[in-house]
Amino acid sequence: MILGRNPKFAGAAAALHVAAVAFTQWYTLACASSGDGQCGMVWALWAFIDLPFSLPLWELWGNLPVIHGLVGTAWWFILVLFLTPRSKSSALAVQ
Repeated sequence: MILGRNPKFAGAAAALHVAAVAFTQWYTLACASSGDGQCGMVWALWAFIDLPFSLPLWELWGNLPVIHGLVGTAWWFILVLFLTPRSKSSALAVQ
């Protein structure tokens, strides 16, 4: 139950995740235009960052930017939302 949880930290983590995925996408496109054939290997780092769902979804879809851009951002929002403690004022109101 997320009653009393502050979504500010979760929103910040999700925004950071989106910015990092956007930077990775930009980097791989810029690197690929230079002719380097191993630019796509940068996405392998994201397999560890978004681990619980990244490998099964990669097998199903095979589109790493979509998996890590959309599903990964939702994962980090939910994960941080449930890991952050409740604020004391809302915890007192629930009791």
